[in-house]
Parts: sequence; structure tokens; C-alpha cells
Amino acid sequence: MDAKNQLLTDDVRFLFSVFESHLRLVGGCVRDFLLHRGVHDFDFATPLSPDEVTERLRKNNISFYETGLKHGTVTVVLHHKNYEITSLRADVKTDGRHAEVAFGTSYAADARRRDFTINALYMDSSGQIFDYVNGLKDLTGPVVRFIGVPQQRIREDYLRLLRYFRFLSVLNSQVIDEEALKACVALQEGLKNISKERIREEFLKILTGQNSVFVLELMNQYGLLNAFFKTVDIDGFKRFVSFYPKAGALERLAVLCANTSIPDWQWSRAQKKRLTVYQTPYALPQSQKTARLLLWKIGRPCFLFHLEKFRLTGRLPMAKYYAFKKLSMPVFPVRGSDFYQAGFRGAKIGRLLKAAQQKWIKMNLTSKKRLVIHSVLAYNKKYPFIQERKK
Repeated sequence: MDAKNQLLTDDVRFLFSVFESHLRLVGGCVRDFLLHRGVHDFDFATPLSPDEVTERLRKNNISFYETGLKHGTVTVVLHHKNYEITSLRADVKTDGRHAEVAFGTSYAADARRRDFTINALYMDSSGQIFDYVNGLKDLTGPVVRFIGVPQQRIREDYLRLLRYFRFLSVLNSQVIDEEALKACVALQEGLKNISKERIREEFLKILTGQNSVFVLELMNQYGLLNAFFKTVDIDGFKRFVSFYPKAGALERLAVLCANTSIPDWQWSRAQKKRLTVYQTPYALPQSQKTARLLLWKIGRPCFLFHLEKFRLTGRLPMAKYYAFKKLSMPVFPVRGSDFYQAGFRGAKIGRLLKAAQQKWIKMNLTSKKRLVIHSVLAYNKKYPFIQERKK
């Protein structure tokens, strides 16, 4: 399969056949294809109105959602994958968060309303690229450059300020467009207009980009991180990423915020739990027993994160680091059903499980179930409320 066919999948070719010449791929999928990066999201632009788009989809029995219809976007579902088709647009009015749009038929006009030149490239069904704003030239840098006047683009949607730094990070670009940077610094107060969820998504992408250290240093130099954090540990972040390049976004955020609280960015319950564990100052394990106990308490991802932190501070000898890293996850061998089969019922089972877990820890997290159960039952003979059995 040639490179072109990797972008023009069967589903994409099918949509091109449905819309004939009235459809082009646009934005990130074209950009990432040209950069030889993985393509995950497929977006299309069309000169057809939203009503004309939905009419063609219905005629061809194609499933779709109208959730973005106000802004001209229809989400098509093919083989459990979403494809967004958006009518060509021009902004009528913007307030930094929302835009009123008018639908049109000009791809060039549609390109001029987009954020960056590298995101305004179009591809038709034959693989031909259409470039109205010199995006191909900037892509060779790569240079992240706003389309038109940077301050105007940012005022239309302040999220673009963060997106500028996100693309610097993920595209590994160290070529700074001075006009763009000046606009971001001058308009940083506009970040207050962005929802917590949108800030979270963009910032996590900044943290995981290949160029994250450079971008965070740049943002910190110009005071742009002050909008989110009281203080940041850039040096610690730099060391952590160099030692542990596979670290995820939440791990990197915890290191960056080592000396301050993490912003409330509408985290999920699981994310909150993970971040709390990352920021907890656990004691350095001194033996395999204490290391296995910590591994069991916090789980492997969090355990490996803390091992890296211990290693970075020089507190953990390398021999222990490698030994602890190879440890397998301890599994508590006792289940409530074990006590049920022994004749216990109701709340007694819960109390026995709690006692069994405590004994299991004292027994060095043994895998021998019967030994733990026997120890608990023998120990609790003096407690009739536990030893009672159903007759």
C-alpha cells in the first residue's frame, strides 16, 4: 500500500464517492499525513450546505449525528468510526469563545478563517493537495504560524493561544514566529475565558509533546504559566522527562506541580485519584517486602512513577531500582466466597476479609490462601461474633 492509500481508506473513498467532487479532507489528518505521522481523526470540508449533506447521507442510508449542525458539522458513523463533515464557513461574529458562522462555497475563504497555516491544507479524492495560505512551506519547518493577524485570530478564540504552544510541542518545532509569540504574551489574560475542560485537554497535549521541555521553558519565560500555577518545577520536569520519556501526561503534570497544587481542571474521579497518588510523598522502600507492599497499595503505574522519582533524587541505589522494577504485582489470595463456603454470612465475612488482609500483609504478602485463612480463623477464635456460623 502506498502512502497515499494510508490516508484514503476504504471508508474515506466511500464518502468521496457519495459526495463526488463536493468533498475534501482537511486539517489535522492532511497535516499529519504529510508529516508521516499517524492519522487518527478524519475531517472533511464541503461546499454543500448542512441540509444538502444530510440529504445525501439519508439517500445512501449512512448513519450520522446532527450534534454540530448549528456550526455546519455532521458526524458520520462508518464501521464504528466517526467522520466529521463540515460545510465551508466564514465567521460573522466571534467573542473569544463562540462564533457565528455563515456557510459558503469557497475553500480559500474557509482556509482563511482557520487558526494555523499547517491546519488549512485540503486533499481531494485523487490525493491532490490544495494550499491557500502557504501551509506546505511552514510544514517543512515546521513553523506554527497563525493565518492572518495573530492577535485577531486569538481574539476570535482564545483557545488558539494554547493551541499555538501545543503544536510547537507535538510537532517538535523550535522555530518561533515572533509575531505569534508576541500576540500570545499580549493576550494571555484571555485564557480566563476558556473552560477548564478545554484548558485541560490542550495542556495535557503540551506536556506529552516531543518538545514539551522547550515549550514549558518558553511559556514560563514569558509568564504564561502563571495563569495556571503558583509555581512550577521546570528543572525537575526536565530531569524527569529525560530519565523517563515514556511518562504520561498526568505523571508529567505531577512533577511540574511538585511544589504546588494541581489546578482544578474538571478531572474525572480516576484522574483525581491518580494525581493524588502521584503527589503523595511515599517513604522510600528499604526492602523487597516494603516495595511489594507499596506496589500493591498504589498499583504498577503509580509504583513505577515513584521509583523514577526516587531514582532522580539519588535516594534509590540502581541495584534496588532494577530489582524493584521487576517485582510482580502481589495478589490478595482470599475472597469473600472462601469464608462463605466455610459457613460465615453477612457482615462477618467483611470483618474476616479485613482481618485476613492485615494478616496477609504481616505474612509478607504470601500467595498461600489456606495459610492466610487458617491464620485468621485460628486468631479469631477468641472473638465469638466472628466465629459464629450458620447452623
